[in-house]
Amino acid sequence: MKHIISLILAITMTCSLLTYDVSAANNSVSITIPSFQVTVNDRTVDSTQLQYPLIVYNDITYFPLTWKWCRELGLASSYTNEDGLYIANYTSESQDTLDDGSYQAAGTQYTAVIPIYPVYINGQQIDNNKEEYPLLNFRNITYFPLTWRFVADEFGWDESWSNTSGYKLYTHGSAAEYPPGTHYYSESFFPLENYRDYLITEKVREERSINTQPSEHGTYSDKYEGRTYSYYKLDYATDTLTQTASEETADTPYNSGAVSGENVDDLFCGNSSILCFKDSPLLDLTEDAGTGNAIDRVYATKHSINGMTVYMTFVLFTQDNRSIPAPYTPRKYYAFIDKGDGVLHQVDSWPTDQILSAVYPCGTDGVYLCSTGRIFGSTRYNNGRGWICIVNADFSVTTLNGRWEDWNSLDAVGMDDAGNLYLLNTWFPDYDLANRTQGTVSPINDGYFRLSLDGKLTKIYPFVKADQIFVTPSGEIYIDADWIDPILHLQTGTWIKPD
Repeated sequence: MKHIISLILAITMTCSLLTYDVSAANNSVSITIPSFQVTVNDRTVDSTQLQYPLIVYNDITYFPLTWKWCRELGLASSYTNEDGLYIANYTSESQDTLDDGSYQAAGTQYTAVIPIYPVYINGQQIDNNKEEYPLLNFRNITYFPLTWRFVADEFGWDESWSNTSGYKLYTHGSAAEYPPGTHYYSESFFPLENYRDYLITEKVREERSINTQPSEHGTYSDKYEGRTYSYYKLDYATDTLTQTASEETADTPYNSGAVSGENVDDLFCGNSSILCFKDSPLLDLTEDAGTGNAIDRVYATKHSINGMTVYMTFVLFTQDNRSIPAPYTPRKYYAFIDKGDGVLHQVDSWPTDQILSAVYPCGTDGVYLCSTGRIFGSTRYNNGRGWICIVNADFSVTTLNGRWEDWNSLDAVGMDDAGNLYLLNTWFPDYDLANRTQGTVSPINDGYFRLSLDGKLTKIYPFVKADQIFVTPSGEIYIDADWIDPILHLQTGTWIKPD
């Protein structure tokens, strides 16, 4: 092989195969079925037993990815004749049985074609005509080259090769097999705190070594030797990193335009099943508490904006007249608005299984109330479906969920100084499907959007998974993609990381 073997993934978009339009492709290439061993996340891959086998082209190994392999490797994919093929990182849910059987012998030669339909990796288009190892189409499945550029730089995976164990790919953890006595380092890079003009980040360099002597079980342990920290300022105006002496700064942290809240637990309490505000009855929660139960504890936050004060209460109930420890405590969430007269009005349309995550101004006289997900019984069943509504000056409520077709989850991620709200929209096939940590993601339809005050929705970037999202005052979006170290500037497609 020319270098560490690279994988090539074949994508299907649904459980059943899709036929891609390759009629305009004018190049055919010869491929072979590999005979060396391949291991993916500790799963041995036998190409002779797969309907969609690994293939080798130009001394590079291509890896077939059906919908099941998409789940195994943590990818989401979508295809249409108009938009082409979109592939993005997305946390996989489980390991599937592969499409196995007895199909071909090792070393058998076949023909694949070089397709011409567009392909986007994490939102960036791949120019197949300029690729040293182009995308291929074999058995109506798209194969694209996962060289180091794709394996490490785009997907954040790890790979290794040896003459004895063959090729190993890990989408989590390390595929490296260090010999006894090896001294090595590993690095990680992530954001710490967001400010109006910059982001403070941290690089951690960890030192480890492999013991020279085996344990009584014949294994060589990995020993931690030490860790060093360095800090960098990411300047939003220039997308440059400058090393700083520490993570501390005199500036005030910036919450991507959200209105800061304050704790007001002392203003609320429970009297049996009656929620009280300043010791006066506010709302009868007998039905929500259940027969024989009562309010156990109440937590509350206050957000003030545009002449309104928003109170979000987090009410915990007893169960069978007993306090239940977290995370199983029965709970409900209630939103209230004080329009300036000291009287609290309940936002009736706010779902009681939604946690208020952020409050933003809506123009000069309204507010956005935003959540990040619903709770089914406990925090262990957070399905991540966000909710957004607008409370207008006349106290009328407008719900954004359902306004746009196919989006059952709206996650507000920030607001710029012009009042544009930025959303991460994701699609779920059944909004009422309970006890699921994830829904179905469409990299073509889903993504990051700007919602202007006139209601116009503009797409900024296709879906790509993010652990943290930062919106600048000018409306630029930076994400911490938790599956890879660099920070991504969405509008420019720039990956940012220290040298």
